[in-house]
Amino acid sequence: MSQRPTNLYKYLPPERAASVLGKLLIRFSQVSVMNDIEEFKPPISGIATETVFEEKFRDRAEALYPGLWELIQRQGPEYMAKLRKQAEQNLPQTIRTVYEMNDRNFGILSLSEDATSCDMWERYADQGRGLLVEFDPAHSWFWQKSSEDDDLRHLRRVTYVADRTPAYLLAITGQDYLYTKETKWEYEREWRIILNFNSAALNFGKDPKGTDVLLFAIPPDCLTSVTLGYNASQELVEQVRATIAANLSLSQVRLKAAKRREDGSIEFGEIETGASARGTRESRVLPLKIVILGWGSLIWDPRGLPREGSWQEGGPIFPIEFSRVSNDCRLTLVIDPVNGAQVMTRYIQSPRADLDDSIADLKEREGTGSKQIGFVNLRNGRNRCIVPPPLVPVIQQWGAKHGVDGVIWTDLRSNFDDETGDPFTVERARDYLRGLPKSAADRARRYINNAPPEVDTPLRRAMQEARWLLSGSNLVPMKGR
Repeated sequence: MSQRPTNLYKYLPPERAASVLGKLLIRFSQVSVMNDIEEFKPPISGIATETVFEEKFRDRAEALYPGLWELIQRQGPEYMAKLRKQAEQNLPQTIRTVYEMNDRNFGILSLSEDATSCDMWERYADQGRGLLVEFDPAHSWFWQKSSEDDDLRHLRRVTYVADRTPAYLLAITGQDYLYTKETKWEYEREWRIILNFNSAALNFGKDPKGTDVLLFAIPPDCLTSVTLGYNASQELVEQVRATIAANLSLSQVRLKAAKRREDGSIEFGEIETGASARGTRESRVLPLKIVILGWGSLIWDPRGLPREGSWQEGGPIFPIEFSRVSNDCRLTLVIDPVNGAQVMTRYIQSPRADLDDSIADLKEREGTGSKQIGFVNLRNGRNRCIVPPPLVPVIQQWGAKHGVDGVIWTDLRSNFDDETGDPFTVERARDYLRGLPKSAADRARRYINNAPPEVDTPLRRAMQEARWLLSGSNLVPMKGR
């Protein structure tokens, strides 16, 4: 394994400061948009030697179907030679397919050991107008590999070679294919981490080449310093200074300035922030834009919940169902990853500029504890959510698209099993509602009836088809009628 680097840096143009430092999101690039057109294109001499091809084919055949290899052997050596010839004929298409699959599924974050490269300041930081972000390479974010032979999900040093000798496709290693470049790029002293796009936090849209810009969430504690370029504008200096000061999770980040000497070399110096700026970081925190998500009675009965404006459609999509038994016997709407239907939530802005204050407001309205209020802070990545992690990236992606800094919601789980003694099913829930006394049934009926029409769940449809709900109002249109 390569020795871990002490420091790693990312050169950035000035327009990337808002995303990387303000939103803590960074692009992992497809191989097709990298500046080296030879990336992931090692010279290939053939599919494999005869012996290796037979070994690989045998292993694959036995893994697919026990006894398949024995059946192939019975066809004689001519049959294996024919298969190898076909593989050689298909080699150009195979190489293209492998390249396109990697380009479609995996992104590269390229970092450098060198903070003072004039070439990289000019090429990647807009001729010194941009910035240099320093990462802590010991942070766990850089070491996520799933096994000892995992070629992805952890930092790897790029190897530079003068001549890439052609090799058989089946003999190429991950280091050869993913982490080897020609010596003309050696000045970059690159380390890289490659991640699957499935774990991206946000698809920002298309770049000028028409390629998806996929952004990944950066843990704030893996950032250690930011250096402003030697040609950085005062506007960028103030923007970066304010962004760092506004985010307590970046309190460890040192702010520096690069200076280019007459001989062309680069030197760094600390930017004076002043005792007052350091000592009053709390008072200088920029206000958060916070929204509250709703899908149930919060929408039609907010009571005293502080809020601004009206409820808007188009919130993030959650798995929702009427699967929580309330104190007054109603079945209420909750996030239910097992039984829930995919429902587009609604949202409304909180008048508060502090996440804790917004949580306190919602907690009071719901008559519950703070732990039952979910949240995502898009500035520092902190979150609380009872549903497994896949829900958090959904909220992060939605929040980033809508320009919000914090999202909160009522985070209660289904308790149908606990309250009735049986796991939730539509049939059991239907029987539960039908067995309620009249006063409780009326309350339960009004609750389901008042839910927004987009709350189209299996239980709601079943009760509507059974003519148990009230007519009109927010009922879901019946399909096929």
